[in-house]
Amino acid sequence: MNGLGPLDNALLLGGGATLLLCLVALRVAPGARRLWLGLAAAVLLWFARVALQRLPPEVLPAMPPAALAQVLTALSAFAAAFAVDGAIRRWLWYGRLGESGRSRVPDIVIGLASLCGYGLTALAVASLVLGLDVTAVAATSGVVAIVLGVSAQQTLGQVFAGLALSLSRPFRIGDSLQVDGIWGRVMQADWRAVTLRTYEGTQVTLPNTLVAAARLTNLQAPADMLRHAIPFVVEIDAPPGQVQAVALAAMAGMESVLSAPAPLVLFKNFEERGVLYEALFWHRDPNLYILRRDEVGQALWYAFQRAGIPVAVHRRLLAGPEGSGAVALAPPPHGELAALLRATRLWGDLPDAELAALAERARRVSYAAGERIMREGEHGGAMFLLLEGAVSVRLTDPAGGEREIYTQQRGEICGHMSALTGAPRFATVRASGPVTLAALDKASLAPLVDAHPEVVEAVAQEILRIHQAERDLHNMSPMFDALESERDPLRAVRWVVDRIYGYFGRG
Repeated sequence: MNGLGPLDNALLLGGGATLLLCLVALRVAPGARRLWLGLAAAVLLWFARVALQRLPPEVLPAMPPAALAQVLTALSAFAAAFAVDGAIRRWLWYGRLGESGRSRVPDIVIGLASLCGYGLTALAVASLVLGLDVTAVAATSGVVAIVLGVSAQQTLGQVFAGLALSLSRPFRIGDSLQVDGIWGRVMQADWRAVTLRTYEGTQVTLPNTLVAAARLTNLQAPADMLRHAIPFVVEIDAPPGQVQAVALAAMAGMESVLSAPAPLVLFKNFEERGVLYEALFWHRDPNLYILRRDEVGQALWYAFQRAGIPVAVHRRLLAGPEGSGAVALAPPPHGELAALLRATRLWGDLPDAELAALAERARRVSYAAGERIMREGEHGGAMFLLLEGAVSVRLTDPAGGEREIYTQQRGEICGHMSALTGAPRFATVRASGPVTLAALDKASLAPLVDAHPEVVEAVAQEILRIHQAERDLHNMSPMFDALESERDPLRAVRWVVDRIYGYFGRG
């Protein structure tokens, strides 16, 4: 059709393919350029060898055609080896075994692998293209390899163990590992060893052969979550249902404890001291496992104290000399509590006798750092006077987290609006550290509502003051919404007073 034979058409197609490969090699990323340049050179040299057979004798160079064909074949073989080396570098050394654009395999290993590839190519060319006898060279190379392998057996073992770890990827830089009884964070992993920074602040270097052979626990795989178990024993008289409910509530109130998977409290066994339970909880960032155990353990202890659930001890340790009784605990300091109540806006005008009676009715409770004292949206409940420590008042943000709006210190009151009116809690309150509070519930406050209308008036004034001062909280409580629509301050106070009396059944 076009006057060209099949071989001529093949040569044209080959030339076009070679030109296309050259263009691709110039346009691709540097990481793959070696591969495409090698392919382009191999194709070009091969088609040059084929085209050599089509040239007329008068235009051939002085070199014999057979020798020139051998040269072109050898060059195309080395170009193909160059392309294979580029593919190995692209998908193995800097791909499977790479991270952040660098290879975890040392450069000397990559260079030796490339040298071996080119050496095998040279042997193949010498034997298959040039027709040389390479048996002696291969035998000598084998002897040298055996000698090097025996002399560097330990080093080669570490190299291959490092390659095995890199291929299987049981950990990454920064993961928290437990290996051979050592627990730490991976700082470096190279061709010889893995370096850990332990939680004691020391640096430990473990040979790859040891890491590959030992039992390895990755605390951050497959997910960045870790489950912990805290065993505890309570007295035999404590109902299991109550123990489990109190412990679950304590763990659910901790920010660090995940809600999914949900925490569990399991009945384990009867013991000499009492009943053994186990609290199971999940948290993120296994590197903080010591702090998380401390937080949850303290929260459980405080929760059991508030609920009156005694933690079991060996009864033999409680037996004292004959005639000795139990150690008497000091009564709560009602005088100190009454003085703190006197300093507040709510109870400052109460007579001394009523103030002392209110202090006696208060219940002292303690919370661990991070425990939730009140939850946003809950109805009713007690009010609290801070005796020791500080609390953080927080609102729920759109992302589902908590945002601190202010803190409260010793002598301040929280939760009184909900405790006196039954309105939902407008904020969440958490312990900033270990705190002790005086709790006043509805039954404790009812006598004051009946006997002292001025107290009810003071409470209403205080709620109105909060409404006027905390403008950011208007959308956080239906009561604030109702007060916002009431422009007359006297009528607003009257509305709150009626709400208080209605909540206590005095309306």
